[in-house]
Amino acid sequence: AVTILAVNSDSLTLVRATVQEWPAGSKIYPARIGRMLEDVSFTQPTADINFGSIRFEFVESDEAIPAVDAPEIYYDSTVLERQPNRTEDLDVTWQSKYGLVDFGIVQPFVDDRAGFPDQVTSFSFTEEGRDNIWFWKEWLHARAGRWSKFYVPSWSVDFELVEDIAFNDVSIDVVDTDYRTFYWGYPEKQDIMIKVKGGLQYYRRIAAVSLRSEGVERFTLNAPLGASYLIDDVLMISFLHPSRIDFDGIEMTWDHTEMCSLNMNVRTVGK
Repeated sequence: AVTILAVNSDSLTLVRATVQEWPAGSKIYPARIGRMLEDVSFTQPTADINFGSIRFEFVESDEAIPAVDAPEIYYDSTVLERQPNRTEDLDVTWQSKYGLVDFGIVQPFVDDRAGFPDQVTSFSFTEEGRDNIWFWKEWLHARAGRWSKFYVPSWSVDFELVEDIAFNDVSIDVVDTDYRTFYWGYPEKQDIMIKVKGGLQYYRRIAAVSLRSEGVERFTLNAPLGASYLIDDVLMISFLHPSRIDFDGIEMTWDHTEMCSLNMNVRTVGK
């Protein structure tokens, strides 16, 4: 363990000299002061094996990590473009806005709020490398728990394209899902992501919807894509949800020194 006196452009100046040699390629890790949260118990499966776990709580805060948001801006918020780890299932919960107060004395009070139900999606992300892991630390600090809103795709095939998209098209035709009946008018469901081959992702707002023909809905977008795409070029059309993290605390799990995974519940919100 060494203490850093100064950080230079290509080196670290230490408070005291090292007491042994360290070859090139040696791993260097930050060390933080912490304390054990609870008593530590060990079990002995055999006479020469002890098994247990220890939890530490760090004393100092993570003020060294800046609050840096994702670069992509859509309307009033950023877009989380990181694709989730699809080896884990995406769990989606629809929460009814229904409350019941019953004291068992008189008629119970029912608070049945109109509007779109709350949608909570569980995402799992796996990142490798210091730059990718550092992105998440900065991004989570920018969120400040449940405080800061952002946009996130559902990463589901919510709509299926039925006609090619021309350069100046301001509308797209999709398989009829009765969007105009079940979703139109709700802020939570007015934005979409169009993901195409090559990795490009377009974010657009549905300005109007109509039934073009039997089994085909037409979405009028707020702006054309500015590019032409065949049906097979479009990999996915997903809802783009305005969202907030559903908890103030996010747990990051280290699979090894340069790979980290995290699970995050995201709540869809209105404007």
